[in-house]
Amino acid sequence: MIQKVFIFEVDGVRVSTPKMYKQEPSKEQVLKDIQDWFFANHAMWFAVKENGAEKNLEDWI
Repeated sequence: MIQKVFIFEVDGVRVSTPKMYKQEPSKEQVLKDIQDWFFANHAMWFAVKENGAEKNLEDWI
């Protein structure tokens, strides 16, 4: 078994998880697995602070 460790870090906060493969994965497979892991386990949002109030960027779209 081959282990890869996926890592996500923002402002010094690090989250990681191991992923096991039966054989060496392609770069494309690793990128897909990282995206799947990230979007399944992490949420983020962007906001703009205006006149003392935060506005969710999604509300502007």
